[in-house]
Amino acid sequence: MMNGCKKEEPGGYFGPPATHPPVVFDVKVTTGPVTGITGFSAFGGGVVVEKSVPTLVDFNDIEWNTRSDFGGWNSSGVSPYDFKGDSFSCFIEGLSPQTTYYIRARSFHNIQNTRGLLDQLGTTYGDTISFTTDSLRLGMVANSGIVFYIDSTGEHGLIASLTDLPDLAWVVQGFNKGTGAISTTDGIGNTVKIDSVYYPYPSPAGDYAARVCYNLIVPGWNYYGSTPWFLPAKDQLEKMYLKKDLIGGFLNKPYWSSTEADPDNAFAQDFSNGSQSALDKTKSYGVRAIRQF
Repeated sequence: MMNGCKKEEPGGYFGPPATHPPVVFDVKVTTGPVTGITGFSAFGGGVVVEKSVPTLVDFNDIEWNTRSDFGGWNSSGVSPYDFKGDSFSCFIEGLSPQTTYYIRARSFHNIQNTRGLLDQLGTTYGDTISFTTDSLRLGMVANSGIVFYIDSTGEHGLIASLTDLPDLAWVVQGFNKGTGAISTTDGIGNTVKIDSVYYPYPSPAGDYAARVCYNLIVPGWNYYGSTPWFLPAKDQLEKMYLKKDLIGGFLNKPYWSSTEADPDNAFAQDFSNGSQSALDKTKSYGVRAIRQF
């Protein structure tokens, strides 16, 4: 007597292929205006109108390119940071100054098949809009901070947060140990190393300088951009001190860098006279976050 069996299909499933009812959809997506243009970022968005298939699953984004035909390898997609009804908003970063870009809203349409998986039905594009980025300049407000350093390429640099964070110790109180955060130029690398050693510790360990920078939320800019805030390295802090009047809001006191001097001390800079020295990690001093662009 032969036992019955089912043929296994590609993908490791048994039985008939997944299906869904024939779908004819009428979807329109429009591209919203470009706003908040700086030398390296801008805001865009779109609106999706679904007319015939209420159960359609959409994944929406903004596509941008330096070519109006969106050809070549320059096209990039930016996922939304916010939805309001059928509208979505995107933050576009990593742009070059004084460059013309083309953007269009994009909607990927999918429907659930009989296995609960999504089958792609098609993609709808909005109208194409062009814009030109500004030139970069010191002191410009962008990406929730103030540009205080531009490197030799003219396209990258550093942004300081608009205000100081609370005075804090460099170390988690009661858990002082070396972190290996010794770079004088790589503040983000230092911050990650510090955080990997000191977080998480049980309450009441409390906050520390690198942690509050890494977790900084600026009202109105909470989820914009992928570049994190961090505690500046020793040389980055020096650049910030040299532009302290341009940035504004500093007090005449020491500010922490993320550069460790030894297991017990880290470098700080006195913003009253510019001197840098190794200070006791357990002491609370000034904290100002920066980010890269």
